[in-house]
Amino acid sequence: MISIDSLRVLWHPKGVAGGYYEDAAAFDLHGRRFAIADGVSSAIFSDVWAKVLVDTAVEGDIPLDDMEAMVEWLTPLRDQWKQSLPTTMNDFQLQRLQETRGGHSTLLGVNVIDNEGEIYFESYSIGDCCMFVFRDGKLHASFPGEDAAFFGINPTSLPSSRIPRERYQAERYRGTLEVGDNVALASDAVACWMFKELEAGNDVDVQFFEKIESLDWSEWVRDSRIEKRMRVDDVTLMMFRIGDSSQDSEPVEIQAIALPEIEVEQATVTTVSEPAEEPVIDAPLVVVATASGVSEVTADLEPVTLMEPSDEESSDFNTSSSVQPIHKKRSKIGKYWIIAGGIVAIIAIIVLVLVSEKYLS
Repeated sequence: MISIDSLRVLWHPKGVAGGYYEDAAAFDLHGRRFAIADGVSSAIFSDVWAKVLVDTAVEGDIPLDDMEAMVEWLTPLRDQWKQSLPTTMNDFQLQRLQETRGGHSTLLGVNVIDNEGEIYFESYSIGDCCMFVFRDGKLHASFPGEDAAFFGINPTSLPSSRIPRERYQAERYRGTLEVGDNVALASDAVACWMFKELEAGNDVDVQFFEKIESLDWSEWVRDSRIEKRMRVDDVTLMMFRIGDSSQDSEPVEIQAIALPEIEVEQATVTTVSEPAEEPVIDAPLVVVATASGVSEVTADLEPVTLMEPSDEESSDFNTSSSVQPIHKKRSKIGKYWIIAGGIVAIIAIIVLVLVSEKYLS
C-alpha cells in the first residue's frame, strides 16, 4: 500500500499577487488522480474552462482515443462553462468571444496506480504542461516535453465551444514509480525553467519546493522573472512524493502573497516589459487555484445572450451596434469644428475690409 506524501499546489498569477490567474489544478487522493490546466490568455474566460477541465479530469478516465466519445465527454463540460459565465459583458469581451469562440486550455493528467506492489503511472497530455519524475534528486522521466525547445507559441488546446471537424492530438505515457520518487506536474513557464536548469547542469532542488512557504514562493517567482530565468506567465506546480505508509499526508496549498511595496513595483516593471497578450478588463480576483466561479463584470456593460455555435459554422456575436454611436459622435464633432472655422474666417475677412476702408477714407 502506497501513500501520497507532501502534496503541494504552488501557484502564482502572471502579474503580481492578486492578479488574474488562468491556470487550474485539482486532485483526488482516493483515486490517485492529479490534473493541471493552463488557460490560454489570448482567448476569453479560459480560467473558467481550465477549472471545469481539471475538476472533471480527476473524476475518471477520458476517452482520448475515440474522437466521437471525446466530443460527447466535452459536451456537458461546455454547458457547465457557459453557465458559469457573467450574465453581462462589455464590448471587449463580446469581440473576444466572436474571435476565439470562448475559452481554450491545455490539460495534463496523471494517474498513480498500485497493483499489488507494482507502482506505476499513466499520464496524458493535450498541450505543453509537463510532468516530471525525480528519483534520488535526479530527473528520472519527463512527459511530454524532453527539453526547453519543446515549448512553442501556440500549443494544442481544448476549446470550450464546439467547432467543426474537432481533432485533438493527445499524447500518452506510462512509467514505473518507486517509493521515494517525487512527481511534479508543471505549467509551461515553470516546466521550461526546470528543463533550462537541467540543461545548464543544475539539479532541480525538489526539497526546496517541498518546504517553501508563500512569501519565499512569491519572491522566488518574482526574482526568476526579473533575472529572465523564467518567462512571465501564470505559474502552477503540483508536487507529491510516493510514500509507503497507509495514510496520505495532508495536502498544502502555497499561493502568491503581496510583496512589500518596493518589491511589487520591481515585479510590475518586469511584467510589463513583456508584450501583453491581451488587456485584462474587470478581471476577477482568484484566491485559490481551483476556485469556482467568476466575478461578474458590472461596469459599463451591455447584456448579451450566449448561443451555442453550430457544427458547421461559428456563432456571430454582433458588436457593431455598441461601437457605432461612438463613430457618429466623432463625426458630428468634426462637422461642428469645420463650421466654426468657416464662421471665424468670414468674421476675420469682414473685420479686415472694414479696417482697410476706414484707413483709406
